[in-house]
Parts: sequence; C-alpha cells; structure tokens
Amino acid sequence: MTNCPNGQLCIAGLGPGDPELLTLKALRALERADYIFAPCPSATRPSLAASIITAANPALEGKIIKLVFPMSANSSELALAWQEAEETIAGYLLQGHNCVFATEGDPLLYGTFSYISPRLAGRINELPFKYIPGISSPFAAASATGLPLTLGEDKLAILPATCGIEQIEQALGSFEAVALLKVSAIYPRIISLLKGKGLLEKCSLVCHASSPQQQIISGEEALKNICPPYFSILLIRSKKDE
Repeated sequence: MTNCPNGQLCIAGLGPGDPELLTLKALRALERADYIFAPCPSATRPSLAASIITAANPALEGKIIKLVFPMSANSSELALAWQEAEETIAGYLLQGHNCVFATEGDPLLYGTFSYISPRLAGRINELPFKYIPGISSPFAAASATGLPLTLGEDKLAILPATCGIEQIEQALGSFEAVALLKVSAIYPRIISLLKGKGLLEKCSLVCHASSPQQQIISGEEALKNICPPYFSILLIRSKKDE
C-alpha cells in the first residue's frame, strides 16, 4: 500500500469461512497491511475473521487487532463498542499506518464495517476507503447444495430472519427464491410458516457454509428436528413447480 500523511484503510471481504475462498486481491491486501482489524463478538470469544486470515497465512497473526462488535440488541452497548472501534482504527490511521478491516462474507452485504464507516470518515478528513468484495454466505450455501438459487426471470430476496415473520411471509409471496440469514432466533416460527405454505420440501438449511463443520439439512422431518446454530442459512424455493 502507498504511504500517505494518514494511513489508508481497506475493507476486505474474507468470504464465508473457507480460507481457500479468500480472493487473491484480499490476501494481497492483508499481506501488505501494517495492521489488520478483525471483529469478534466479545473480548473472550474467538473471531471468525481472524481464524480465516490465519488459516490462509499463519504469518499474519501478529498483525491482527481484534475489535469487539457485540451480538446484542442493546443500543447503548452497541454505540459504546462502535465508538471504541472507531477510536482504535482512527488512532492507527492518524499515525500513518496502512490497515485492513477484515470482515466475513462481503463487506457491503450486512457488513460489520458499515456500522462505523460514517463516523470514522468524519473523524479523518479525506480518509480513503477501499473495498474488496468477498463471496457472501448465501452463495456459498447454494454451492454447497448444488441447487440453483434462481433461473431465468426468477427474483431472489436475501434478508435476515430477525426482520420478522410478517416480512418473511411477504418475501415468500413476492420472490421465487428466498435466502434467510440469522434463522436461529425465530426458527420454530419459520418452520411453522413454511409448513403451512407447503414449502418445507423446497428448503435446504446450510449450517457453517464452506467450513469443516458444514451441514446440509433438507426434508420436512429433518428440518423440524434441528436447532440451527447462528451461522445458518435457509434457502427456500417458493416458486411453484411448472
């Protein structure tokens, strides 16, 4: 990376978990960076982003600085954590260090960095952000199943299940394919909805897509009898068979 009065910041998508799905461009950015910021859910819990990076290149471990982004609905807790992350990143950039903020998946699809980017840009005038796309988990999940998400004129909706059961029902009525993220929070209600619409046989649940722990669950009985982990995606073909 080129030196400038303030350091440069690159936001790199790491893909869904398999280090071999890390792009060459992202890996080069990580290797050239002075420091790498990796989000983690708490100070005592591991960072998935950091584990992807070190699996791709163990020599990068010494560059990694973990930043806490709590998995919480408490707005005060989130605001404090985001402020601390902003201050940490700004401090390194103002010292002229070139840094990478690494995030799972793609940085602009429900990406962690988006929570702090406006305020961070406001802290440092003319701060150059550079984004490197990554493979998103819905597409890794589709590849795991070997089934197409869309065909022809099909429409695809990607949404977090935390948006609520009403929004999910609307998406099922408007889109031929739906990818639901964060399904664990309301999984029994989702299964009940899909059963009522006769869609359970058109679903695949992919847990930990692309990782060694990957699981693919399909079929009504199997889907009804599992308690999915946080990193799970439900792929639904809501289009009626021709």
